Amino acid sequence: KPELACPSRITIRAAIASLDPFRVKLSRDGMDAARRAYAPVGEGIDVERPMQRVEMDEQKIDLISLMADCGLLQMLTNEDKKAFGLDNEKARWWMTVALCVRTRCIVGMNLSREPNTQSALRTAEMSMRDKGVWADAVGALDPWDQSGMIGTLVTDCGKNFVSHDFRVRMHDLGVKVLHTPAAAPWLKPYIERVFRTFSTRLMPRLSGCTFGDIVRRGSSDPEAKAALTADQLCAVLIRWVVDIYHNTPHEGLNGQTPRNCWLELTEKYGVTPPPSLPRRRLIFGQKVSRVLHKDGITVLGVRYHSKQLAEHLIHSPETEMEVRWYPEDIGAIWVKIGDRWWPVNTVHKGFHGTSAQQWLIARRQLRIQFAREAEVKATTVQKA
Repeated sequence: KPELACPSRITIRAAIASLDPFRVKLSRDGMDAARRAYAPVGEGIDVERPMQRVEMDEQKIDLISLMADCGLLQMLTNEDKKAFGLDNEKARWWMTVALCVRTRCIVGMNLSREPNTQSALRTAEMSMRDKGVWADAVGALDPWDQSGMIGTLVTDCGKNFVSHDFRVRMHDLGVKVLHTPAAAPWLKPYIERVFRTFSTRLMPRLSGCTFGDIVRRGSSDPEAKAALTADQLCAVLIRWVVDIYHNTPHEGLNGQTPRNCWLELTEKYGVTPPPSLPRRRLIFGQKVSRVLHKDGITVLGVRYHSKQLAEHLIHSPETEMEVRWYPEDIGAIWVKIGDRWWPVNTVHKGFHGTSAQQWLIARRQLRIQFAREAEVKATTVQKA
């Protein structure tokens, strides 16, 4: 048979160039890469007001920390230290972040060992509150007051965001939740860009940075360099967000800083007020079940009682009560009596405004101080 004519390099390159670009990308890099490169874009995301659209996502941050806090170690058992990550073991944190799309302000941020529904709820709740207490705790120079009622919350289809508990509580709050399809990060591009900003601008400055991949990491050993405690990591994140990120000119805002954009637009449009404390207790409170006794209901050693509970105990044999308990303020709880929820205050005054964390630390100190006593007097508890 006659020899086949060998085509020239130019002919081969011209044949390759004439192929369908989408099919070439599809064959080389897969469907996800082809969709990212060639998916058509319409009008895009158009928002005008602060908190009109909030994007939320979670990511394992590129930093290994020494999860130890010396101020608490003497109050915890070995099991508690291991459960809370305070046993000097090195590990990486998960960070859940909420971003206001219009102003690019970070309105909520939560660290956790493993992301779950509670970390997602805590971040959503944080975005609706003034966060000055956190900014003041780390000595930030600017306030962290960006907050308001969320209009539309956009997340991916992670199990924490599509869980029944998360969707029900957002529905009770009146927040519209949109879930983007899997492998479509361009449908929530702003929060994806924020995580990239964290990884490229903040993390490389800290000891223990993993640099995201082995190529960028090179010969660095992040495990050996990990030196930040949990508290130090929180302080660094808050200071960077409040004092640096919010005050850095943003390309997506035409050079305006996120904080100035927030101030300008809230002056023009305002924001929808966040839910009140009683409503936050009912919606974001943790579900617990407690038995009603004649002295009321006890949660974490704190007694709650009311006239409605006393009447229910007299007239109904049902003593197993459904309770909503709010860790951020243990001054009151919600109890379901029949088909209605009732607020119930603490028996002893002085718990309003006290968080569960403050109370747990105080109670541990009391147990250590009065280990030989059968009970702790109420007056001593209030002093603590």
